[in-house]
Amino acid sequence: MNKNENVKNYKRRIFLLEAEIMKNRSQIYISRSIIEENRLMILSNYAAAFVGNRQIANNNTDEIFKNRNKVIENINEDKKNDEIELHKLKAKLDFLNHRIHLNNVVLSISEEMAKINKKLSKINKKILESNQSILEFNEEQTNINEDLINERKSNADILMTEEDISNTEKLLSSLETRSKLNQDKTKKIINMSSKNNKILIKNKNDISERRDRLIANTEKLLSETVSIT
Repeated sequence: MNKNENVKNYKRRIFLLEAEIMKNRSQIYISRSIIEENRLMILSNYAAAFVGNRQIANNNTDEIFKNRNKVIENINEDKKNDEIELHKLKAKLDFLNHRIHLNNVVLSISEEMAKINKKLSKINKKILESNQSILEFNEEQTNINEDLINERKSNADILMTEEDISNTEKLLSSLETRSKLNQDKTKKIINMSSKNNKILIKNKNDISERRDRLIANTEKLLSETVSIT
């Protein structure tokens, strides 16, 4: 194949390759958009569940055991003081057993979050390295531009050797293969992220429903407190 045929062939293949790579780029940003939406929803759900609902639930627990103690103290005076104290101690142990279980759960969650933060730190490092590679690529391409400008000014011939053509063919074939792989990987990421999005929306609805139940529980406890006093 002569150089003229090579040029026509490369133009056609590079045109198709560029179209595919740009399409992949758009799909990748779509996947990143879904991932970012999911990340923000995770943080929102975390705040609503842990900072919001959990605190309401814990306050309700405190009120339940305050009411328990008041009920025990108001038990018929015929009951012996020791028996009343045993009821109070049993209630305290129930509360502490519940509390230590929650502490273990929070510790487990904290351990997992620490691991996730470590992974996020590694991802940040990859982003920094990628940005550095863009900078270095741009500097290299700028130097090539300058060389071409200097060669044009000196009327030098810009020739491509057989080795240059061979290397171009290898690079083009490699890029075609890698682009196909990226396309498949991007589709999988979008599908996975879309599924995660549906799960997170369901979690958000569950959190909202649970909040309604917690508020109803708070109101019930308030009525109970009034009746005890």
